[in-house]
Amino acid sequence: MSWSVLLAAVLTGASGLVASLIGAWYGALGILVVSAGYLSLYLLVRGRSERIQTDIVATVFDVGYWATFLNGVFALDILFLL
Repeated sequence: MSWSVLLAAVLTGASGLVASLIGAWYGALGILVVSAGYLSLYLLVRGRSERIQTDIVATVFDVGYWATFLNGVFALDILFLL
């Protein structure tokens, strides 16, 4: 288990948490991202191959990043509409 893969999984959970806090309507997506982040950590602990772990964590991290970004955009749109 490399530190970079573990760090990516932790950041994934953090980005998913931010996504769930920013947008209530899209909070379910954030919760899914957090769950996927913890699944990645579980796979790391179980000892799967490093390549599979890295691919899973990178994919989940990308989803978490875009979920956070889109939630921020929607939250700003709602603020401007009010």
